[in-house]
Amino acid sequence: MATSKSWAQEVIICDLCEKAAHRYCNNCQVNLSLDCIIKHIDQLDSLSHDIVPFQNRKLQLVLPVCESHAGQRCEAHCQKCQIPVCTKCLIGLHNGHESEEISTLVDRKRQDIRKETEEIEGTLISKFNSTLENIESKITKIKEVYTKEEQEMQELKPIWIQEVNNIFSTAGSLIQSMKEKDLAVLTTNMSELQDIIRNMVLSVEKNKQIMKTKNACDVINFESELAIYRNIPNPDVDITPHVPVATTSQGKELRLKIEKFNATLTQSSQTSLEADLSDLSTRNVVNEVRRTVENSYQNLMEENTSEDTNGSFKVTDVSGMPKLDVPVEPHISVINKEDELKTETDRDKATHETRLVVSVPVEFNPLWRVACVGADEAWVTGKNDTITRINIQFVCQYNPVDIAVTGCGDLIYSDEVNRTVNIVSQGRIKKLITERNLENDWLPWGLCSTRSGDILVNLHKQDLGKNKIVCYKGTDIIREIDKDKHGNHIFTKGDYMLYVTENKNGDVCIVDRNSETVLTVDSTGSVRSRYDGKAAGRKNSFEPRCIATDSLGQIIVTDFSNDCLHILHENGNFLMCVGNCGLDKPSGLSVDTIGRLWVGLCFAQKIRVIPHLKKTESCCQC
Repeated sequence: MATSKSWAQEVIICDLCEKAAHRYCNNCQVNLSLDCIIKHIDQLDSLSHDIVPFQNRKLQLVLPVCESHAGQRCEAHCQKCQIPVCTKCLIGLHNGHESEEISTLVDRKRQDIRKETEEIEGTLISKFNSTLENIESKITKIKEVYTKEEQEMQELKPIWIQEVNNIFSTAGSLIQSMKEKDLAVLTTNMSELQDIIRNMVLSVEKNKQIMKTKNACDVINFESELAIYRNIPNPDVDITPHVPVATTSQGKELRLKIEKFNATLTQSSQTSLEADLSDLSTRNVVNEVRRTVENSYQNLMEENTSEDTNGSFKVTDVSGMPKLDVPVEPHISVINKEDELKTETDRDKATHETRLVVSVPVEFNPLWRVACVGADEAWVTGKNDTITRINIQFVCQYNPVDIAVTGCGDLIYSDEVNRTVNIVSQGRIKKLITERNLENDWLPWGLCSTRSGDILVNLHKQDLGKNKIVCYKGTDIIREIDKDKHGNHIFTKGDYMLYVTENKNGDVCIVDRNSETVLTVDSTGSVRSRYDGKAAGRKNSFEPRCIATDSLGQIIVTDFSNDCLHILHENGNFLMCVGNCGLDKPSGLSVDTIGRLWVGLCFAQKIRVIPHLKKTESCCQC
């Protein structure tokens, strides 16, 4: 029992008010101020009260009140009925039943609780913590293994020629998929263990509180969880990484094997051009490129040029030229890598560490659209009558309103003057959609190619300012996006085109410049989301232009007035902004086969190529 000195040092508060307690009810184990004595007695007037000065208090069990006899407390526990009983109950309804004192039952229960707590705290938590550490170690090792393999893939990739870039893209995706799958299993196991341990800690804390309580009901009603914890299966699993096997015989054969994925490249003989170049120094290679391109360029231009029946433009295919590792401009002048293909890092050290891969000069001012072909090439168009193909090796020229690239790498573009959608394949122009396939006065503007090979076209009616999206399979219309399920027009009337693309989940993602919003529409034609840019909290009003999606299903949109990119989740929710790569008036946008973003700058006559943007938490990182 505490001494008078300790009471003087610590003020005890009344359990019924906030005043100092000077009295104590031994029967109820309650601290009382002088003002609350009568109140306490009145509240429990059916019970007897032993109210004494606080110094004379007796710490004892608070026995439960008998539910059958007013004013009586239960001093025993009926073993047959498993309820507390008073002395009147023992000579009445429970006469003849075996019983034991409440204090004895409480002591025995507390001993059981103490043993359970010791086992959970001393054995089980330690056991599961050990397993948790083991899983964390495995996660670290798995990450190291896959990181090493990803690095090896990047080292092997330059050996393969342009035609096998898709193989490495597939291999990289497969490794990423296996990595995510293995890590997902381990992360799930780790999360389960953390939940188990957290529940055990809560049980320990609860048990300790019960052991301290004076309330017999809390102790009596205790239900053990020890059996549950003992029977929880150990969620630890073994993960074996699927290690890629790559063999190289320089100049003869390349092999790559990842699980069931196999790729082999075999060269039967060396071309005369390669044999000649093998003996040249780097400077001689540049000079040889100049001579080779200058001698063959004019002939290739004459042989492969075709004119549209309307005579409005020309397309030139220079795919027959040798693909050498030196960039060449349309007029056959070699680009100086040190002067014009400048590698840049993040300029303003923004929170999001986006790094610029390369800045590619172009001749368009303004530049409007970019459409990637593979990993190192892109079609570009602006305010003139040409579409230009930019390549790390060479450039060839070709006409438009909007451009896109099919899954086979062919260029498609819309021609509002002739009201056609055309495809350029192997230097030849073919009309895919003509006036006969269009309704009266509707003009083809924005477009994209879907994963199934269909074409989504934004049709615009100038006199009414109407827009709609039509899906063509060949020349047949299989779907229209125009009105919602209530019959209301989805798109705002106006003079601007719709920028359209398809996401990996089948949603159609659209920039409606007439309302300055980004929409996602599902396969049923229902609008899933509308994004107005406010969530990004940028300085200027949201002015979306081009739109693209990446391999993660994230939606990327250029913001012309804020010089940045908005990254959205596939459900349309804002994730982050990227604006620290010198994105001055971004207009064109495309994603290449290795996940990099090609961003066309409207007036700077440049294309910024930046790394793939990974999934991130919701935040603004500019």
